[in-house]
Amino acid sequence: MDVAIILDISGGMFDDLQATLKKVKDAMASFTRNNSNVRFALVTYSGFSTDGLVIWYGGEMPTIRSRFTSDVSAIERALGEITPTPGGDNGEGVYSAMMEAFTRLDWRPGAQKRTVLIADAPPVDPEQRTGYTKADVEQKAYELDPVEIYAFDTNGWLETPELADLTTRTGGQIVKVNNPRTAPDAITTAVEKASNKPFAWLDGPYNRAIGESLTLDARGSYSKNGNITSYEWDLNGDGDFEVSSTSPTLEHTWHAAYSGLVGVRVTDSTGATSMATTKLDVSIDGDGVPDEVDNCPTVYNYGQTDYDGDGIGDACDDTHGIPTERQPGVFEGPPPTPTPTPTANPTVITPSPAPTSSATSTTSPTPSASPTPAPTGIPSSSPTPTQNPTRPPTTPTAEPPQSPTGEPTQHPTQEPPPVPTTAPISPDPTQQPTPTQPPSRSTTPPLRPGLPNTGS
Repeated sequence: MDVAIILDISGGMFDDLQATLKKVKDAMASFTRNNSNVRFALVTYSGFSTDGLVIWYGGEMPTIRSRFTSDVSAIERALGEITPTPGGDNGEGVYSAMMEAFTRLDWRPGAQKRTVLIADAPPVDPEQRTGYTKADVEQKAYELDPVEIYAFDTNGWLETPELADLTTRTGGQIVKVNNPRTAPDAITTAVEKASNKPFAWLDGPYNRAIGESLTLDARGSYSKNGNITSYEWDLNGDGDFEVSSTSPTLEHTWHAAYSGLVGVRVTDSTGATSMATTKLDVSIDGDGVPDEVDNCPTVYNYGQTDYDGDGIGDACDDTHGIPTERQPGVFEGPPPTPTPTPTANPTVITPSPAPTSSATSTTSPTPSASPTPAPTGIPSSSPTPTQNPTRPPTTPTAEPPQSPTGEPTQHPTQEPPPVPTTAPISPDPTQQPTPTQPPSRSTTPPLRPGLPNTGS
């Protein structure tokens, strides 16, 4: 529920400041007790100096002190910052304050809405400065689904015919709180009554063509304290309910153009009532655009597109100007993949060198053009290289490699063959290898680069 408190801060309202503030706090406390999800807003106003002048007495125009909030302490802080304006109780801007609340506060769609006026003087009808009347305020409240108007009369002067009719037609009431002893109970009773009303709901908004039937749907309505017993329907938005039924739906046909509100008033088994409204547009084509501004009044065109800007909608314009041939850059299907543009200095990617042979290899490959025959010479005493070289063994551990001609390799060395860093090149099988002179035998073999000295 959304509750806007509208407070008069002129004249005698703040002669007893604490009494006025207590009424506001009592009302908020009662709404909070009876509703699980309630927000409050605070609007203040004062009055005119004398009839006929169009200035606000004391310069206090209707002012939003706090927008809707569920934080009650925020409203209490705003109350503490108010400075009362001097003056009498004639010509006050009640209607202006209500219109300020209706047009500038963020009321929640679908929530129940209440306005609580706390004042000691009635509105002026019409209002001097703005010209607002009761009908203006009632219509604006009705548009908001609607807002029920309650008035707390602090001195017994508030109940005029205009204000009494305004509260009744919006579903609210005038509550006398001028007696300090009975005011708290009167506030509590009024708020409990406002909080326990049935919830009225009307589906919408609606668009229909003239002569096409429409089913108004209020099946979302319910009562917390009983059953819905009757549904009354307002079919022309004037706040009067012309048709009554026991069904939550009503089928009706409009035979003329109409743009405005439709409403429903529900009554539950306790006798409590509540209202809901929604928007309806009935036009020739039923597209929701009023005929007087529709650029195709006889053809449904909700979007109102007008390609050539001649004031005639594309849906009914024989010369709308929309291209019928494919234009440059227009194609069907997914867009083509763009061709990459070469750069002036392309980046050259250098391949990494081939990895070297693993350190765990036990023999070095020797390319051969033909199978190696059995050795006939003295086997080489070269040790098989390992990851951690040791003293060369005295016993041969591998067959000696042969030359392409079948002769054994001459004069082996003590050094293990180097690990190739590039791919081996196949030798010419017809070319004899050139023998090398044997190096002088040493007691300690030379160390391979990068390997630790493990001893001689």
